[in-house]
Amino acid sequence: MGGRITIPLYSLYHSTKWALEGFTESLQYELHPLGIRVKLIEPGAIATDFISRSSESTSEKAPEEYKKFSETVFKNMENAMMATRSETVAKVIFKAAKSPSKRFRYVVGTDAVALLGLRKFLSDRIFFRIIKLALLKSAKVA
Repeated sequence: MGGRITIPLYSLYHSTKWALEGFTESLQYELHPLGIRVKLIEPGAIATDFISRSSESTSEKAPEEYKKFSETVFKNMENAMMATRSETVAKVIFKAAKSPSKRFRYVVGTDAVALLGLRKFLSDRIFFRIIKLALLKSAKVA
């Protein structure tokens, strides 16, 4: 999912996901003649300590003027997150690997389905506004 939408403070993370998205999509064309199916798993938030670790790392390195902004964004993310259990994601990966289906994308998690649905049907302006309202509320740079 991180290869199709972005959230604040994860620009480096999302750039790698966008690269992986492009690589995987291209690979499915290249391997098709060999009878090899490529599958892309797109989970939303997974129940791990990823956000808290990111928050700690960012807060330690952030300029003083930016700390309150980043702390508020991370707090809002934790409050808004509907994390999927890693076991659920593993089951989808296993299902995709074993499936003879030509299906390419497997979206995992309520949040991923909801956000990708909104992204698909809303204009950039409206979608960005929703993300800003959810994650940037009361977040200001000093």
